[in-house]
Amino acid sequence: MPPPIPPDSAVPGPATDSLSRAERAVDECTNPSDKIWQAAIEQWANTLEEKDFAGFEQTPTYSILKKHLAELKEAYSNRLTTKILERVNPFLQSIQGFSGALDTFAGCETVLCILWGSLKLVIQLASKSGDALEKIVEMIEKLETHLPRIDIYLKAFSKSERVEHAVMQLFCEIIGFFVSSIDFLRHHPLLNTIRSVWSSFDKKFSERLARINECRDNIELEAFAANVERDTVRHEELKGLLMRDSDVRKPKYHLPCHIIGIPRNPKFFGREADLSFLENRLVTVKGTSSVAAAEKRQLSAALIGLGGLGKTQIAAKFAWDHLDKFGIIFWAQADSASKLEQAFLNFGTRVGISSESGAGIDAARVVSLVKEFLADTDVRWLIVFDNVEDSNTLKPFWPIATQGSILLTARSFMPQLITVSLSRELEPLDESVGSRLLLGVSPTHGNRPEDVQAAGRLSVLMGGLPLALVQIGGYVSTAQCSLSEFLDIYEEELRVGNGLFPHEGSIDLYYEYTLDTVWNVTFAKLNPGQTLILGLMAFLDPDSVPDQLIFKAATTELTEDHSLCTSKAQYFNLLKTLTMYNLVRRDQDRGCLAIHRLVQQATIQRMSDEKWLQILDAVVHLLSLVFPRQLFGMAMDREWDECGRYLPQVLAMIPNHGQVMTRFSKVDSSAEMCRIFRHHQNSVFKLLRGMAELLHHVTWYMQERGMFDRVVPIVETAKGLVRLDSPCPENELLLAELENTIGNVHLEVGNLDQCKASFLEVKKIRARNCPPVDPSIANVLENLSLAETGLRNYDAAIELSYRAMHIREQLTDAKYAAYIENTVPTNYSNLCRILYTAGRFARAAAIGEQGIALAKKAFGTKSRNTAQAIFNFADVRMRQGYKEEALNLHLQALRLREEVLGRHYQTAGSCYKVALILQERGDLENAQQLLEKALDIYEESFSQAGGAARTMFKLGELLILRGSRDKGLKLQQEAAERRASLTGSAPEDGNPDGYDDLIPYVDR
Repeated sequence: MPPPIPPDSAVPGPATDSLSRAERAVDECTNPSDKIWQAAIEQWANTLEEKDFAGFEQTPTYSILKKHLAELKEAYSNRLTTKILERVNPFLQSIQGFSGALDTFAGCETVLCILWGSLKLVIQLASKSGDALEKIVEMIEKLETHLPRIDIYLKAFSKSERVEHAVMQLFCEIIGFFVSSIDFLRHHPLLNTIRSVWSSFDKKFSERLARINECRDNIELEAFAANVERDTVRHEELKGLLMRDSDVRKPKYHLPCHIIGIPRNPKFFGREADLSFLENRLVTVKGTSSVAAAEKRQLSAALIGLGGLGKTQIAAKFAWDHLDKFGIIFWAQADSASKLEQAFLNFGTRVGISSESGAGIDAARVVSLVKEFLADTDVRWLIVFDNVEDSNTLKPFWPIATQGSILLTARSFMPQLITVSLSRELEPLDESVGSRLLLGVSPTHGNRPEDVQAAGRLSVLMGGLPLALVQIGGYVSTAQCSLSEFLDIYEEELRVGNGLFPHEGSIDLYYEYTLDTVWNVTFAKLNPGQTLILGLMAFLDPDSVPDQLIFKAATTELTEDHSLCTSKAQYFNLLKTLTMYNLVRRDQDRGCLAIHRLVQQATIQRMSDEKWLQILDAVVHLLSLVFPRQLFGMAMDREWDECGRYLPQVLAMIPNHGQVMTRFSKVDSSAEMCRIFRHHQNSVFKLLRGMAELLHHVTWYMQERGMFDRVVPIVETAKGLVRLDSPCPENELLLAELENTIGNVHLEVGNLDQCKASFLEVKKIRARNCPPVDPSIANVLENLSLAETGLRNYDAAIELSYRAMHIREQLTDAKYAAYIENTVPTNYSNLCRILYTAGRFARAAAIGEQGIALAKKAFGTKSRNTAQAIFNFADVRMRQGYKEEALNLHLQALRLREEVLGRHYQTAGSCYKVALILQERGDLENAQQLLEKALDIYEESFSQAGGAARTMFKLGELLILRGSRDKGLKLQQEAAERRASLTGSAPEDGNPDGYDDLIPYVDR
């Protein structure tokens, strides 16, 4: 058992007296069989000054501390100090529950004296300076939010040694904070010195807070594990305690919640028939005023139409007008899975369904939680899925519920959207409605007859397109001209630009032509800075570009021109004209910008080849600045939040890669184009390489998040970009990085031959270009060891793993410190798995135990890497015959994976393992539930048909045992058919071993 955690700083007192005091404290302990509390008391008795320790003995109880605080408040009455001290109360209540844990485990008064006495001294010293007290109390408030629910666990597991040890570790961290605070305040009694050195103390506190988080996670895990080792009565007792506690701690959802992706449009006009359709379809049913009063069922409708007809604006108008009908409204851009995930994450956080944030957040888990919430809630809800392009992308996000309303917008009918009850195709506005809309969005000139007549004429010329009419309104408002004057400008543009006047009144003939002419007029009014911002946004996600991204672009020298602005005031001045012209829309609440897709197209069409290259290069450079970088093959999970923020921007930029060589083709017959290409050749290849490097970081993140089906095409695109350039070591190494990502995908989905081939290619490239002792060499050797294990070449795999470990041991340069910390734990974990698979269980157990300790230290308790290390060690212990311990470990791994990964195929693997053990113990009901859950997850995961087949076979076997023979045999037959389709052969009847080969060895 590890020793107590030492304090940050020690203030030695008289050694002999402190030791004797420690001996007296140890004598008080009522649990001499366990030495950890004796060691903890000795630690702090030797650390504290004699006078402090003596003072602590005067504060043995919570009530005495409360009395002292009351005296302090009275002494500082009518001062700011009193208000600050009031903020300590929530922490005192939490720490009181913690003191119960100490009393239960330690059983001696001295431990409580140290707890209450040190807290009392901290507040006493800090209260001498209001500034110091404010800062210390802020720390205490942060500390309170990270304390676990110890009182709940103790009622059921007061005799668990593991829980006790975890509580002791937390005790040492809390006392460590108090003691370091005492030391700090004593050494810096003056206000000015406190301010000058506070940052270093605050940094140490942040580090301690991270350790306290880990202690909390350990307590929760150990209490969870202790549950498994108790009998059924204990198990039910815990469930009852947690249920009673959950009544008190039941999530308080933040309702009503209305997240509408489009700001309210005060100038919206017309579309009464379309709004009435939505009203009848999504709100009013069977003559009732609300669905709540009618038979509950899910309702859905779709608005279909070409871009520019106002689908999004109609949906937004409907949503804003029905805030009183729906307690929940949330808006999701639906043209990509990443945008849908982000919308669900935002909603989950806003409502309080999920409090997850940072690297540990898992989109799939939050999506699942949101869908469950929508299925269970009694609150009437509406979801708007805007701009649906592919129904297959939407399916995983569609809530299955007996109530709720769903509104879709799409450019074309999609018959596969069978869940949509009714669709409505939008028509252009007629002349009268279009005219009134234009008059409504334009400055009034007393409705002069010539302007009314011009509005009607423009409505016809625009083919009734609302987008074109709104663009005209923006122009006349900004240019301070009348509609009749704009009509003159527009007709002049038509004559100059074409000389022909197309047939009026047909949207098919006018659609692009009319908008194009309007934009010619509008774009001519923009200054260079506004043109550049519009150009950047033309390559980014049209629905949501973070303000901070465009502001960074405006304040960075991304092009040959100097930066556009140096302050936010200048930046917003640039945006002002763009928004007034209705070219860009800004959502203040979300802090993002949006641009219509047709405006994007029009912007790009007006760029010369040279300008297009310049702007695309600026976009790639900008995204490379903000997207986290993947270094030394290390995991990016700490950066998942930031990666997810900018992923939609990168995905929107990718389709432009193909135009680079098209626009600058060497074989183009145009002499001018050849001249341009020769002039810009270096710039072109620099752009291609920059884009490929960016895609390397992006695809690594995507494969970490399990987006395997989307990763491979993007990697192949990046490889193609690199190969266009001349061969050189830098390009070769980038190709190796990209091929390595492909290898990881093959490894994850079980394509072992392709996986090995990819890693061998990576090894060959790196051996040519890197020294023998290098992180990239160690990484590929370890990856090859994983492939060889899957192919059952165990001796080769073990040798490769040890070679990787040996190289890492030689990387002593400080620049590799983070790399070593992050890769050595996974090296141990992988080696444990290899040894286990090879049947060398004793060695695997020793390596596995080390791997868990290293993973917890490097990644924390709640990490996918820590979960994998526990999973590996659990399998080893199972094969060694320690079945209770194996169940405990597999349950811990399952819980971690559910929290960190959500509905991930590795979570399904843990469900399967726990189910096997429960089935062996005779707990068939819970085993069946876990297998059904595993099957559901496998079925919805990419390239996990093998996992689904194995789980299906085992579930069939269990159903037969439970008396559902026909159903069980049917499942096993389907499993056999799936296996045959994957391998070309079926296993022997009733033989489960043949299905293990379908699973990557890390999950077998």
